[in-house]
Amino acid sequence: MRSVSSSFFDPRSLFAWLLVLLSAVFALADDRDSNREYHFRHLGIEDGLSHPAVHCILQDLEGFLWFGTSDGLSRYDGFEILAFRPSRRADSEVVFPVKSLSQDSSGLIWIAAGGQGLYRFDPHSRKFHHVALEVPGSELHPARLHLLEVSSIDDVTWVGTKNSGLLRYDAAKSETKHYTLVPGEKVQVESIVASAKHSGRLWLGTRTHGLLLFDPDLGTWESHSRMREATPGLARLGPAVIDVIEADAFAESQPPAVALSDFKISGEHALRRGSITVTHEQNRMLAFEFTAFDYSAPEANRYTWILDGFDKDWHPVSPTRQAVYTSLPAGDFTLRIKAANSDGVWNEAGLSIGLTILPPWWATWWFRSGGAIAILGLTGGTVRWRNRRIREQNEILAVGEQRYQNLLANTSELLWCIEFDEPVSLDLAEMEQVERLFNARVVECNEAFARSYGATTQEALNWHVEDFIPRSLSTSVPFLLEAVRSRFRMEDLETIEQSTEGKTKVFINSFMGTIEDGRVLRVWGMCRDVTETREIEKQIRLRQAAIESTHDGFVIADATEPGFPLVFVNERFQQFTGYSEDEILGRNCRFLQGADTDPNTIEAIRTALNEEERFQGELLNYRKDGTPFWSFLRISPVHDRSGKLTHFVGMSTDITERVRTEELSQQQRDQLEHVSRAATLVEIGAALAHELNQPLAAILRNAQAAQRFLDTETPNHDELREILADIIKDDRRAGDVLKRIRQQLSKDASERTSVNLNEVVKDALALLSHELIIKHTEIKLDLSEELPPVLADPIQIQQVMLNLVLNAEDAMESTPPGQSKITVSTTVQGDFVQVSVSDAGHGIPPDQLESIFEPFHTTKNSGMGVGLSINRTIVDSHDGKMWAENVAAGGARMIFSLPILTHAHD
Repeated sequence: MRSVSSSFFDPRSLFAWLLVLLSAVFALADDRDSNREYHFRHLGIEDGLSHPAVHCILQDLEGFLWFGTSDGLSRYDGFEILAFRPSRRADSEVVFPVKSLSQDSSGLIWIAAGGQGLYRFDPHSRKFHHVALEVPGSELHPARLHLLEVSSIDDVTWVGTKNSGLLRYDAAKSETKHYTLVPGEKVQVESIVASAKHSGRLWLGTRTHGLLLFDPDLGTWESHSRMREATPGLARLGPAVIDVIEADAFAESQPPAVALSDFKISGEHALRRGSITVTHEQNRMLAFEFTAFDYSAPEANRYTWILDGFDKDWHPVSPTRQAVYTSLPAGDFTLRIKAANSDGVWNEAGLSIGLTILPPWWATWWFRSGGAIAILGLTGGTVRWRNRRIREQNEILAVGEQRYQNLLANTSELLWCIEFDEPVSLDLAEMEQVERLFNARVVECNEAFARSYGATTQEALNWHVEDFIPRSLSTSVPFLLEAVRSRFRMEDLETIEQSTEGKTKVFINSFMGTIEDGRVLRVWGMCRDVTETREIEKQIRLRQAAIESTHDGFVIADATEPGFPLVFVNERFQQFTGYSEDEILGRNCRFLQGADTDPNTIEAIRTALNEEERFQGELLNYRKDGTPFWSFLRISPVHDRSGKLTHFVGMSTDITERVRTEELSQQQRDQLEHVSRAATLVEIGAALAHELNQPLAAILRNAQAAQRFLDTETPNHDELREILADIIKDDRRAGDVLKRIRQQLSKDASERTSVNLNEVVKDALALLSHELIIKHTEIKLDLSEELPPVLADPIQIQQVMLNLVLNAEDAMESTPPGQSKITVSTTVQGDFVQVSVSDAGHGIPPDQLESIFEPFHTTKNSGMGVGLSINRTIVDSHDGKMWAENVAAGGARMIFSLPILTHAHD
């Protein structure tokens, strides 16, 4: 008979649903025509369950039944079963263990999914939502939580954990609160039920601390140790159980009744009423199983017994519920059993059972008389033959034992042997055999087996199977079921187990059972620890997934082959090159290069590869369809443990759009600078006209004077020569003016050369002299006499000076006549030549000293607000700096500095 771990009754369908261990779900139909006979119907994967191992059952507000399995959620509507799981990759090995289910008032189903965390499931949209249990200021790590129980009470979700206490999640506020419950101790909460008698308080069924009554508001708890037990039992509480506990769980204790629950002869059930009579053939092993009817704390019940006529005294008091006797002598006996509950109240009367052991046929008086004579004659020869055979067999056994011990000590495989308390019949139900396997003991193992679980060989002996194949692991029951179904002969089955240190290990298992007369006596096993291998495989899969999911192209080249052929490319690399994997592998990356690929970059790559160094840089390549694309390329060498170069790893990022954007931005900046120069020259047009009018007028006057001299009878040749010299001088003067205008209007800036900034300042002021005279602006020059040269474009720096002087003039529009003054100075500051232009205006608001350099920012009533932005761009491009400040005496000062020529070259 299977042991029932959970049950649920639906009165509408007259079905009782039983959750049996972890194996399956059974529906118990109440067939009223069968007169108290009941029929079970098994529901499994073939009916639509997401997994054969079922942990919990929930009936929702609409009457549907939900089953939580070791891998997903299943719904039953009375006709069919539908399975649901969160989205995951098709090749994913991650399971979704549903340990507990609860539904809130809105109809959402809350799921405690073991190590996967807390989920919320909408039955109508059929969508899962993972709930992050973040606890601010707590060391609790959500990814390390293992959830066992969930309960929705008053629209607040309570979550029970393995060894991490209790969590409270408020969905409306998305807030999580953590209760450690017992300070300094790990508490495993397996059930949560609201108290009916204590408003706001919770009953917590824990495996570690028994039954607790918890007050969330105060954070306090009461321990009811009478209800505590070491096995699941009351750790899995339901509302009905709590009703009974609160009603009369702590009434005055009564002596427990004692009953015989089973009687076995050599492992076979042989329970009968009244006295028991056993023949000699049956008298090999007799087992009496008994129990006490007190369920307040059944693990705390205690027992003692005596077999009158055989035992000299009562057996020591213990929780053992079985008395075993082997090969009892013939005669009449009485087995007396007494029991006490967890409060120490004894049932002194107890239980008495009569037992008669019949003698063997050769022990009867008639057989002994006839056989005595024959035995005396045969004894001598038989003894000698038997002793010789024993010596021979012992020698063979000694050799075999030595070989066996050598195998145990020297093999790296994990070897073990388990035995049952009594032989297990292959006719037993599968889950009954699984239960016997969990309780079987290790009687033989090698050092490798014990060491893999962090124990010594002596410590591992007498372990139960459950100690190294825990029930809590979702793979344990299916593994043992596979053993049962294979009739204890299995090869290369992979399992996940847990060592005594709590470490998860992966094994490949093979084992064979010793079977006699349809009963399993023992099981020999061999397993290989492949934890490290699986971890390496996992890391490889993780890295492969990371490589495939990146937005960069990823390639590996074989450095041991000529030309470094490619041996791996990811999907992204194939996408942005347009080539398939078959078209790429075996070729060198050079096939992507074209006519416009920079040869200097190619040479730099070749040098880095030959010298086994890293490389990174931008490179123009071509797709399969011929279109160019820019890549940011990173190449790294890979060496083996001996230091030998084996591969090159390359990462390629498509930066085509970025390069195009930068080229477009540069074109726009060039056009803006050209427009700015033209706008500046428009402002100084009048000054330029004045500059040209002066030499042209002088040329005209000198030409007219020359004509008059030529009309005289005796022309003065010396005077004519002076007049012609003046004409040439004025012509050159006009030519210089036109040259400066042409340079300023030219879109293409001249080459950078050695420049004396004093000369640039003077040329700029010469262009503006007429404008400054008209506006009665005084110019003060404070130029350093020995100014070192700078490396600069003189036209661009002249444009900066023109703009600064015109801005200074505009800033003094409201300055009274005669007070307008512009000071231009040049100095050497460290490794830089510094130029400043000061005005006598109203200054710049302090909060705008930096923003005035932003594009389209202006403090004037007219203008585009791009002049200073362009000025700073020009200065920055010369590795210089530009800033603004206010003058203490009034006005503003614009300053820029450029590196001295020698430092500019450095």
